Amino acid sequence: EAEAKAATTEERERSVNDRLSQTLSRINVLEAQVLKFLE
Repeated sequence: EAEAKAATTEERERSVNDRLSQTLSRINVLEAQVLKFLE
């Protein structure tokens, strides 16, 4: 059971990390657009 819990936790962490990465890259895109707009 402890192993199953660990696996679930890893899975959750991975999906959180994926979401964070996606969010960060979206922010980077937005930042680039804003900077272009301000030029």
